[in-house]
This record gives sequence, structure tokens and C-alpha cells, in this order.
Amino acid sequence: MQTTMTGVFLPGNSTVELRTVPVPVPGHGEVLLRVMASTICGSDNHWKPSDLAKKTTFVAVWASWCAPCCAELPYLEKLYEQFKNRDDIAVLALNVDDDPKAMIKALAKFNVRIPSVAAVDFAYSIVPEQALPANWIITPRKTEMLNVDAENHDAWLEGAAKAIEAAARR
Repeated sequence: MQTTMTGVFLPGNSTVELRTVPVPVPGHGEVLLRVMASTICGSDNHWKPSDLAKKTTFVAVWASWCAPCCAELPYLEKLYEQFKNRDDIAVLALNVDDDPKAMIKALAKFNVRIPSVAAVDFAYSIVPEQALPANWIITPRKTEMLNVDAENHDAWLEGAAKAIEAAARR
């Protein structure tokens, strides 16, 4: 029987921490659930916190009503394509639309297939509502917001890829 698990902690300051913790023992009338996230954008991607805890994970927080987010989507897809076959890196997007159908429509409109998870409540618990698009690099040791000072999206893509590679080497 497994004695530890990976837990997601939200310590504040717009950060997420993945920590190894003892598996809790359910009390009377309680149930312990194993959680896994998967996309609804037509891909077959699935993520478990325990798997992501071992990787460098690039997380993009976006919404269909956010023009800069939508402009970034094709470049997020290029980033995803660049790293999708790497076992040590994951690229995923957390969508904060109130209605997941808006996410599906936006992905279709821009013809992108980046793995996206409808995650409005979770995403807003780690970043302020006005901070979109927001991009994070999460490693087993550190969580940091991606800040790439770029003149255009191609330069942003190059900077993001370099930052992910650097984080994966740490």
C-alpha cells in the first residue's frame, strides 16, 4: 500500500507547491479520492499531480475573452509541440472561462490543440483575476512566473523555451 502522495499546496503569493505528504487515513464517513486531470480539447493527455511533481511543467493561464491570451495561443501550441515528446517536461494550459464551451470554441477558432483544462476556480486561487495571460514554470524545487521581455510572440516563444530548458536542467 502506498504511504505517501503528492499534494498541491497554495501557500499564497500566487504560487503553487507540490509536496510529498503521508497518505491520509479517511475517518468515519470520509472517502479518499485519487485525482487526475485531463483535457477536453480532443487530445489524449492526462496528468496526475504525482507525475507532474517529477517534471518541469509550463502552465499557461488563459481565457477566451482575453485578447492577449488568444494572441498567445498559437505560440503556446508551438511550445507544446516542441516539448510534447519529452518525459521530463509537460506543457499545459488552465482555462479560466466561466463556461468550458467558450474554451472549446476559442481553441477551434484559432485552430490550436494545446492541452487545456477548464480550471477557473483552481487557477484563480493561485493568480489574481486580472493577471492574464499568466505563465508559470513549476519544477520539483521551485515555482516561478515566466517573465520574458520580448518585442513579439516569436521572441517570447524563444525566451519561454529557453526558460523551460534552464528550469529542467536545475
